[in-house]
Amino acid sequence: MRAKPGNSRDIVRTIYIRYRLRIRGGTMLPVDRSSPAGTRGDAIMSPAALPAAYRLYSPVHHLLTALGTVQVRSKHPSIILRNRINRMLYRSVFTHRRDHTIQTRDGFLIRVPLYDQAAASIVFERAYSPGEAAILRQLLKGCALFVDVGANLGYFSLLACALNRHQDDFAVVTIEPNAALCRLIKISFELNQFDCAELIEAAAGREAGCGYFQVQDNLSSNGRAVLEADSASDGAVRVEFVRIDDLVQYNTVTGSILIKIDVEGGEVDALAGATEAMRHGAVFMCEVWASSVSELDPFLASHNYVMMDVSGNCIDYRASLPSRTDVILAPASRVAAVQHAIQPAVA
Repeated sequence: MRAKPGNSRDIVRTIYIRYRLRIRGGTMLPVDRSSPAGTRGDAIMSPAALPAAYRLYSPVHHLLTALGTVQVRSKHPSIILRNRINRMLYRSVFTHRRDHTIQTRDGFLIRVPLYDQAAASIVFERAYSPGEAAILRQLLKGCALFVDVGANLGYFSLLACALNRHQDDFAVVTIEPNAALCRLIKISFELNQFDCAELIEAAAGREAGCGYFQVQDNLSSNGRAVLEADSASDGAVRVEFVRIDDLVQYNTVTGSILIKIDVEGGEVDALAGATEAMRHGAVFMCEVWASSVSELDPFLASHNYVMMDVSGNCIDYRASLPSRTDVILAPASRVAAVQHAIQPAVA
């Protein structure tokens, strides 16, 4: 049976329905379909002008980003400078706890926290990680299920919904452990009236359980969840862990499966909870930490999976890799098809 828009829960196992759209410390507001897009209750969420400080800095951010292709000794000094300025401003100037709606270049609305450095590129460029987005656009063609693990602000989930919103058999499962970000993701889904997505407030791991989530207040992209019960530290909050396989009913998926994983070093554990997805031939786009590669390689080999860079070149795990790098994981039988699919994005 195909999952229809507004009924993507057919793909999500009902045993975990208690995680759906569950926000700590408050009651979720239902979507009012009688209200125009861009509203939520009495609060107008349509795009508005950025505060003055952001408008003044915007040209500097754009200039440094435009110069980002310049390399000096294999480094990008303009991007390094931009990131350092961003860190300074988000600690001292951009600290007002306020949310803002952005009209992205990809055509959808997204609600972001103006005090969070993770939202900087969305705020100033109206886009997020263009290279990753270009690859995902190609892989999402003909996709029936997109699982966004460690979704942060949900940009890629929203992109997937925007691209495939008129496809009857398409569904999105968004997994994010940060309650504050889940609130914003839900608002973004409502603003765009995307009803093919399910939001799970949890962390992905190799087994279900309870753990802790540690995140910097103004840099949510560095949040890390750990399952060990005795690893709590100052500022950590308890989170639920789920296995990706326990959330999805793969026998209801009538097409290809794409899973994006960005979990700050916990990628091996997240993949260990998605072995059933591997048996169904899922393709993964994953941020990998160099410290995880030695453990990841035998795991992939045992499932007959191949690791490629985002250009489609196979990676030798013994080679020296950056501290963090984006990779594509695909069944050996699908490598050629994936390389062909992403070619327009990397040409």
